[in-house]
Amino acid sequence: MGPGSEVPRFDPVHLEQDLGGPESLAGLRRWIRTHVVADADALADAQLVATELASNAIEHAPGPRVVRLRVSATRFTVEVEDAAPDAALTLGVSRLGGNRGRGLQVVNVLGRWGVHRRPTRKTVWATISL
Repeated sequence: MGPGSEVPRFDPVHLEQDLGGPESLAGLRRWIRTHVVADADALADAQLVATELASNAIEHAPGPRVVRLRVSATRFTVEVEDAAPDAALTLGVSRLGGNRGRGLQVVNVLGRWGVHRRPTRKTVWATISL
């Protein structure tokens, strides 16, 4: 698994909403619990991947930020769009100290992920199998 460049496309159940601050994360996890039909491990993985990508955007990127969650019978995809198109994404490195910066490493282990950059926006996406 690991990074890629294309966001997977399919026609699943989905959510698209503005991503505010940290208070938004509980709502994302609730939506996932309600809409993802999977075993407990896959459900936990979906919640973790969504929380990691959303948290990164909240902490490191200016708004507006948008999160999209997509669920099909066999996979879960999260996309987080923000206004930091040039921000570097690095596995295991954080400007916030040695105990931080492991979120993308976790996402990398659990599924495929990538970045789509446009002139004024960036979308970080991840997809996992259910």
